[in-house]
Amino acid sequence: MNQTDFPLNNFYKYHPHTVYGKSKVLSEKLLINGGYKYDWVILRPTNIWGKWHPRYPKEFWKVLREKKYIHPSKHGVIRSYEYVGNICQQILFFMNNISEINISKNIYYVGDKPIELYNWVNSFSLEISGQNVR
Repeated sequence: MNQTDFPLNNFYKYHPHTVYGKSKVLSEKLLINGGYKYDWVILRPTNIWGKWHPRYPKEFWKVLREKKYIHPSKHGVIRSYEYVGNICQQILFFMNNISEINISKNIYYVGDKPIELYNWVNSFSLEISGQNVR
């Protein structure tokens, strides 16, 4: 994946709304403008989920299991998520290939293929409760 794989106009337009987001912008700018001679890449992961995520088992999957989830719309919302094992594989790929395939000094969004939110939620619902979401 590279910058052209995503419909973003400008990788350097920042609009952070939290202190955490502002710290990430500062870190990226320091790296980009640092004039470093060594190889580097910036990876921007999407929403990471997995078995040990602190919120999914206790909140989202619990609501699905109890059949209390009501989806606001069946279609139209596209989201990018990524399973934790997949992001680990992608990070290893970048680490092992940074100097081999000329990817240094670039920004990459990493994540699984974007999916309609309804389909993502409904897949979990079918697995957990055996029913489609309402």
